[in-house]
Amino acid sequence: MTKKKEQDHIIRRFFQEESDERPSIFAADRESATAFPEVDFQPVTPALPNLPAGQKAGQEETKAYWRNLRLFFRSGKGGGLPLFKDRPIVAPALLGPYLTQGFSPEAFPFWVDEVSGDGKPLKTLIDNALGSNSSSNGSTGILFDNRSRLEALLAKELDKAAGIGAWPELLREAAVRLQRQLDLPRLEQEALGKELQQLERALPAAGRVYAYSEHLPLRLLEAAIRSNRHELLTEFREEVRLLSNRLQDLLTVERQKAPSQEDREKLRSTYDFADTFINFDQLSTIEPPAGSAPMPEERHHRLEELLHTLETAAETLFERTATVIVAHSWPEESLPSFEGATVRRAPEGGLCREARETFRGQIAAATKIFAARRIAELELREQYEQEVHGDFFAHFDWRSLTEEELAICPALIVLSDDSYLLEKELNEFSQLLSTYKPVKFLVYKRQWRPYPAETLTAQRELAALAVAHRQAFVLQSTSVTPGDLFDGMRQGLEVQLPALFYVLYTEDRPLWASAAIEGRAFPGFRYNPLASDHWGSRFYIGNNPQPENNWPDHTMKLQNAAGEEIELPLPFTFADFAAQDPTWAPYFQIVPERYWTEHLVPLDPYLYLPPEEAYTKVPFIWMVDDQQLLMRVAVAWPLVLACRERLDFWDFLQENAGFNSSHVEQALERQREELELARSQALEELKKQHLQEVEEARRTAAGEAMDNLAAVLLELDSLPAARPATAVEAVAPKTKEPAEESAATEAEEPAEKVEAAPEEPALPLGEAWIETVLCTSCNECIDLNKQIFRYNADKQAYVADPKGGPFADIVQAAESCPAGIIHPGAPQDPNEPGLEELINRAKAYN
Repeated sequence: MTKKKEQDHIIRRFFQEESDERPSIFAADRESATAFPEVDFQPVTPALPNLPAGQKAGQEETKAYWRNLRLFFRSGKGGGLPLFKDRPIVAPALLGPYLTQGFSPEAFPFWVDEVSGDGKPLKTLIDNALGSNSSSNGSTGILFDNRSRLEALLAKELDKAAGIGAWPELLREAAVRLQRQLDLPRLEQEALGKELQQLERALPAAGRVYAYSEHLPLRLLEAAIRSNRHELLTEFREEVRLLSNRLQDLLTVERQKAPSQEDREKLRSTYDFADTFINFDQLSTIEPPAGSAPMPEERHHRLEELLHTLETAAETLFERTATVIVAHSWPEESLPSFEGATVRRAPEGGLCREARETFRGQIAAATKIFAARRIAELELREQYEQEVHGDFFAHFDWRSLTEEELAICPALIVLSDDSYLLEKELNEFSQLLSTYKPVKFLVYKRQWRPYPAETLTAQRELAALAVAHRQAFVLQSTSVTPGDLFDGMRQGLEVQLPALFYVLYTEDRPLWASAAIEGRAFPGFRYNPLASDHWGSRFYIGNNPQPENNWPDHTMKLQNAAGEEIELPLPFTFADFAAQDPTWAPYFQIVPERYWTEHLVPLDPYLYLPPEEAYTKVPFIWMVDDQQLLMRVAVAWPLVLACRERLDFWDFLQENAGFNSSHVEQALERQREELELARSQALEELKKQHLQEVEEARRTAAGEAMDNLAAVLLELDSLPAARPATAVEAVAPKTKEPAEESAATEAEEPAEKVEAAPEEPALPLGEAWIETVLCTSCNECIDLNKQIFRYNADKQAYVADPKGGPFADIVQAAESCPAGIIHPGAPQDPNEPGLEELINRAKAYN
């Protein structure tokens, strides 16, 4: 990607947002097309913005300059941006590329299908169609390589059509000019023709295409009205036709039931020779009836009235799309020319009153037709009962209409500027929004006024005031986001409640309007009271760039003084938007690079500094001139207040739409605290349980040891002859007590002396063991002998095999165990060397 394309991608990213039988686009006569000048479609790659590399001023000179700079910052006086024809000749850094190249919103030309209600940028349709027609090997073809040329030719054709063109006629003309302009050899020309035919089949079959213009909101509103009524009106027109025919048939049959003057004249003409002696008038009265008894006169009259009322539907509903009431202050040259609409200007100070009176008369006529439709259906089913239905339809008014019936009615549109409503008719406007009458306001915001330096004045937000009525649909949008504007208008027309379409008036300044959205000056949002029962679910701000952030954050590539390419983080603030408007120019001052100090700080972090730090600082934004030289431009205090006020309104929208909501943050914090408390309690409970288990294990181990010792002692007392010898007795010479020796001598004297066989020493049966539950997993015993000692599943040691190694290892392990929980027991091998010493050492641990 080239640097130019990469920069365009960065900037444009946030300044936004089929039948084969169809006639060929080449049906037009190619020769009839006038010559079209060649256009250079190659992009120009501008140089990267660069930082200045000047000399720093002396200390005294810098102090003198900063005294004046701080005076400008506090008062907002003495500054200013250089202007040319009342426009600044410098621009915010992110908008630098458009100083010399201009700006064209990518969403245009914009295609709308009034039948389906779909709307998309024409570029998106063409790119998708060309992408789907690429060959299997990845090749794209002549048309794909010249798609930018085709798009430019479409835009030129659209300009010739005054900004609005029919589709696909617009494509036909552009295709003819493209073929003429490329002037390819025959084979390539044929290939291009096939590609154009494939493109034709992939694109929509009908619709209208719109260019960017100051009248776009009115044109999109007109398209939205036609789109919303199209299907409903088609169905209702057919229903009224069928009802009228059936009523007409019923009345015709009824007229045939009774004799009439016509019948008398028919008799007289047939038997005119006998008129001297026959009274034909009297004869007609005794003629047998043609059918059943005639209907009551009251019903007959009612059916005739119903038929007459339904016949007025064509004029009242079908032939009119809207009634447009225009404020007295609306410019004469901007009066709309809606197809099928009645447009009239309200008297000064009477805009809302005129809207109320127009609605009363217009809805009364429509209500009469819908009531007639319902009564006719009852009559044709023989279900109408005067006693039941008469009173109901006597009180039938617009509140009795269904959503579909209200949508069929011609729209009532009120055009005004926001300044007129806010200053002249704010109370009347509020009252009209409170009535639930489906009156739709299209209101322009035409200008921004600087904030007075001596007062804290917040912008009066007309859209926010409308939201306060709760049951009014609100759309705030701009012409540079036509998809959002068209979808929002369609949605607002579908909602049978009051609606406000609040649109930023941009004239021929699409870049200014894009910056207004980006800098939170005029953020887009929707409020739909019928979207949900929950307040937050009624808001939508996803059509704004980076809706989760205070300001949109971007990164710009530039060159430093050494010519190295670096990146500079750049938020786009309200001050960046204001820098394009000459009315805000006095609140900026370019600071030469020689006077840059650490006290000159970027605006975004300055807005969040505590007062004790902020009072020594002066905020700035980055701007560039037409030579792409970066400069720091100081921002005066009144504009800082404006930035804070815009952030406050943006916070209002964010919170309502669920972004960065303080209520959500508080709920999350409470949940975190509750989880932390529960975790701490669970941990304390586990510790307590563990200590209880350890203590229980100690008591159990001690009890088992005492039981073992008691069992040994009891065994020794009850079976002295058979008791096992201790380890000392097993290795020490056996001796007798004196009394035992004397008794033995006396008993043996009579007998013949026989030498007694020596007794075989007995070894103890006790084995080594460990208080496993108290093991600290220190690895001392495991490292000493892994055959004797092992870990269980909880990594606590136990004696796996007391014969797995020498008794010396067991004794050593007992001596080195920090917990003192290894009990060596008795040696398993009586022939182990040094056993006597080992037994003595083991006594301390048994």
